[in-house]
Amino acid sequence: MSIKRQKNYAKYVEVRERLRQRLRREGKYFCVFCISTSRPLDPEADCHHLLGRDEDLLFDEEYLSFAHGDCHHDYHNKPHDKLWWFPLFLKNIRNQWPNIDITKV
Repeated sequence: MSIKRQKNYAKYVEVRERLRQRLRREGKYFCVFCISTSRPLDPEADCHHLLGRDEDLLFDEEYLSFAHGDCHHDYHNKPHDKLWWFPLFLKNIRNQWPNIDITKV
């Protein structure tokens, strides 16, 4: 790993963990996909980048979210029409991040 990549990764981890702690304190630490309150996220839940990880988006807290590992995997690897929670995810995107174009999600 290059020195630049190491520095970027270190900064990303710092931003990610600060956000994780804040969301836990505020009671907003839930899976961005299934939004389940009956299935809490574990302390090391996956981080999903709503707008991708290019350049400064990697560090942009506004577009970082957390997810169950299986929900995150399914989002990236299964047809969205087969995911029971996908309509909930889209509704959540519309409500929390209205500037995101959901046709590109």
